[in-house]
Amino acid sequence: MKNAKHYFRKHPKAEVLYFTADQLAFTEMSQAREHAQELDDDYVIPITRREARAAIKDMMVDGLCAAIAEDEQY
Repeated sequence: MKNAKHYFRKHPKAEVLYFTADQLAFTEMSQAREHAQELDDDYVIPITRREARAAIKDMMVDGLCAAIAEDEQY
């Protein structure tokens, strides 16, 4: 999820966030499942802070500016 970085910044104590098909993030699986039931695609994907960081590093390798990413805190 490309918005994971943003959501982890908003929830600095969360180690895992649960994403629904419409790319909303929830701190509780039960809330994500409840919301997902109202969507056409009812899946929920858990993403850990560690996975989000790894994905950002991968994107940096693909050409994003490393200096900006290293200065940001999540």
